Amino acid sequence: SIPFSLKHKLVFIMIAKSGSSTGRWVMNNVLDAEEIKVHKDLQELSPGGKYEDFSVITFARDPLTRFYSSYDEVFYRYGPWMRKPGKDGRYGSWANHVNGVDHPHQYIYENMTTFQEFQDAFCPPDIIPEEYKLKRPAAPRAPNWCSDQPTRENGTLAATFERFVFTYDGVSPWDVHLHLQVPMLSSHVTGHPVRVNEVFSTEMSTKHWEDIVSRYGQTLPEDDDSLNGRAIPRRFNTKLVSIEAKRRICQ
Repeated sequence: SIPFSLKHKLVFIMIAKSGSSTGRWVMNNVLDAEEIKVHKDLQELSPGGKYEDFSVITFARDPLTRFYSSYDEVFYRYGPWMRKPGKDGRYGSWANHVNGVDHPHQYIYENMTTFQEFQDAFCPPDIIPEEYKLKRPAAPRAPNWCSDQPTRENGTLAATFERFVFTYDGVSPWDVHLHLQVPMLSSHVTGHPVRVNEVFSTEMSTKHWEDIVSRYGQTLPEDDDSLNGRAIPRRFNTKLVSIEAKRRICQ
């Protein structure tokens, strides 16, 4: 399902890791949108479709930074630490999903089976202030001092990322966050592009959304964290990624 503003005849096509969380929030909270389920090829937006007279917008992101973000997301979401639900029973459905996925790149978790081991890789215990060390969680989803810190990894995570870059084919995603942007705006049958009126850049996301909502007599709320999406520091050190790996990502 994607956000439709029936009031303003506006549709926002969401592309994972390309400002989708921010866009969904703006559509639902500022432009009175509702989530409507549509065909994966978005046929309803085509000429002759139910919503052929709606304006269609989307956001795209630099492919390199998007791939970095996508990798971090799926690395965390499918780690061995996600195979069990939380102590309160929450996230049980996701744990079942992870256990049911035949992960094609299990090597990325070599010598890293617990969340604590993962966190220690990008946030070594010796850099954590004493007052926060006792609050160092051994389970995912628990915010802590390390959550907002820039990575301090020693190259191990970057090396694993590079290995993934050269073994992943780019066309066999097991999670929506790994789908490339162009295929998400194309028909899965014909390869033809879906109808889109405007494509905006995530690099100026807030400015673009300000302009969009102003067309409908609305304004964005000031200092609302929802406009920042789910900003999380990179877990591997992108400065250690080779030129060859970057070229392969952008091929």
